[in-house]
This record gives sequence, C-alpha cells and structure tokens, in this order.
Amino acid sequence: MSARNARWSFVTTAWLREHGVEHDELVLRGRTDLRPDHEVKTDIGRLLSARYRVALAVDDREDIREVWWSFGIPVALVDDEGAIGAPSPALAAVDAALGDVLAEASAVGPSGLEPLTPSV
Repeated sequence: MSARNARWSFVTTAWLREHGVEHDELVLRGRTDLRPDHEVKTDIGRLLSARYRVALAVDDREDIREVWWSFGIPVALVDDEGAIGAPSPALAAVDAALGDVLAEASAVGPSGLEPLTPSV
C-alpha cells in the first residue's frame, strides 16, 4: 500500500517487480483523492486490517507510524536512502521487537500479509 496516487500504479508495480518485492495486492490513493497522507493511510489501514493480519508496515514518516500502530500493525521506519533507521528512545521497546516481527512476517509469506480466515 502507498499513499501514492493510483495513476502511478504501473510505475509502482514495475518498481516492486524490479526490486523483488512480492505483494498480494497493490492499494493506492484514489486518482482524485487529495486528502493528507495520514487520512489516506488511516482508511487503507482500516481496509487492510479487516482483510489481513498485517505482520509489518514499512514507512518513511514518524507521524504515519502512529497510524499503523493504531491498527496494531508493527512498523519499521526507513530513512531517505531506504535503510531502517535507529529507533527513537521512547519507542525503543517496540522497535526492539522488530526482529521477532520480521521473522514472523517471513514465516507468514513474502508480503507479510496473511488472509484472515472467518471464525466458525
């Protein structure tokens, strides 16, 4: 998922393929959606958490980390070069568990998404 406009879906899909990023589906901002990123990602988080058990979100913005956490989704923050940055001191306990989450995500599948199964 990305807050990138849907008109960039072809370019985004090509980039993901080129970089070996497997995914179950691509969720992007609607073509006419001009809302701030945090609003778009809140709606997308609601959609994804209803459909999947999301093992990990990767984002480049600290303020969006809070959006993912509101859905119980662990977050890895990356810097401008794409490297995972150092955790902030207040969030060190949560970030310290990232290794366990990454291991679990690897066990779940390549995209870190596991479809929810209806309870009987």
